[in-house]
Amino acid sequence: MEFNNIIFDFDGVLANSNKIKKDAYFDIFREVEGTKKIIGEVIKRNPDDNRYGIISKVLKRLKEGGKVQYEDLESETQKYAKLYAERTEKGQIEAKEIKGATESLKRLKERGYRLFLHTSTTDDSIGRVAKERGIGVYFDKIYGSSRGKKAEVMQIIIKENKFFPERTISVGDDDSELEIAERLGIRFIALANESNNFSERSDLRYVLYGDLTKLLDIINKINKEN
Repeated sequence: MEFNNIIFDFDGVLANSNKIKKDAYFDIFREVEGTKKIIGEVIKRNPDDNRYGIISKVLKRLKEGGKVQYEDLESETQKYAKLYAERTEKGQIEAKEIKGATESLKRLKERGYRLFLHTSTTDDSIGRVAKERGIGVYFDKIYGSSRGKKAEVMQIIIKENKFFPERTISVGDDDSELEIAERLGIRFIALANESNNFSERSDLRYVLYGDLTKLLDIINKINKEN
């Protein structure tokens, strides 16, 4: 059985943009006092949420604590989500590439693999980011967060593209991505970086350390084992 479908996360896997996205949550609420602890707790407790989920939960906590006032949660969430998008999209476009990213995408595409991009950034935004960075041409399809949380969108990817999870590889740097892959029967390649503890774990079968220069070697190994 050959693995011919590969799904990539973007932040922390193709570009060094994890910190940019996390810091943006604190930045958009910088004028509201006492938000740092609340934002940190919401992000930690909801790793699979998109920006709308995180922001709405933060706003609820802030209103409960009397730190902000608003009449309509949805419109207030949309307002802050727009600010978040303005800060993160530029950062994602300009972020330093993870070493080996473009070269790996190019070589995998040349070898006939079906490549997909799956990220918590909204569909329209990640489409622009991928185009500006020159990597959009390598993906069969690009999926953002506009249709749901990561787990939900992963199932949409599988259904829409009619492929078998057991012939699919996911490349990610987050515990939630690992959990989703395991739950769906997808083989996971973990990229260890400063945002996770993957380099310290003994339960991970396939690990990249800091970059993608050895990605093709690991994919070849997976195919030989199966």
